[in-house]
Amino acid sequence: IDLLFALFEPEMSRRGKRRSRLVPDAINIKQIAYELEKALILEHKYKSNLLIANTDQKPGEVTLTARDTAVQSIRFLKFWLHLPSEVFFTAVGLLDRFLTKMKVQERFLACVSVSCLYTAAEIHKCNVNATHLLNLSQTKCSIKDMQRMCDIIRKKLDVESREQPITVYSYLNLVLRILDCLSLQLNLKSSAPKLLQKKVLRRRLEVIMTNHQCASERAPVIALALLQHEIHQFMAVESPRVEILKLLARLNELQCVCMVTP
Repeated sequence: IDLLFALFEPEMSRRGKRRSRLVPDAINIKQIAYELEKALILEHKYKSNLLIANTDQKPGEVTLTARDTAVQSIRFLKFWLHLPSEVFFTAVGLLDRFLTKMKVQERFLACVSVSCLYTAAEIHKCNVNATHLLNLSQTKCSIKDMQRMCDIIRKKLDVESREQPITVYSYLNLVLRILDCLSLQLNLKSSAPKLLQKKVLRRRLEVIMTNHQCASERAPVIALALLQHEIHQFMAVESPRVEILKLLARLNELQCVCMVTP
């Protein structure tokens, strides 16, 4: 995490000469550093490995293509139920971890996926009508079936309602907060709104997670790759400024913080 402080060292040192107390930027970075360190420590707990889990697949078990279709259905339900993106990413994380850990027959996948969404909604304190959810999903399972499956998911994955899960969206938000601080430091206030559009990034991240090959990567890798792609796309349209190149360089340094190999 000292590497994260090193990204801001020149600016923080310069301000520190003028004031002896901790500057606001340093306070913000200290909090972000703590949250990022915690997320990286807990990464293994929330990691799924769909590709390895699918190597010894037997007839009738959930395929990777079926998994992708299920995630698309979860995204559809999230949209129609007006649920926040946190619920979608948590539901996908639950589904992928469950499929990694358990051998599931494809005929039960619809019940499992809708149960993951319902469990995710409970984790994030979102009120979802179970009957309405099942009607929208057009699954053949009953409310009792879904509740029973929710209990199985919670037990197998050690889900705790009080604990906020670490998802790829968590890493995206953390990196965006770091880049916001860097944008202020590099005088990119005018370009930042166009460069770091959270709604656009969130929507693209949702689409990425519907693909099992992308979803099987480490969460910080996905978040950093998406942001690097967005900056490169921005530079292809806008005239590249020195400050944006510096921002991209700092993003590359974040790979070291997250132990991501280029």
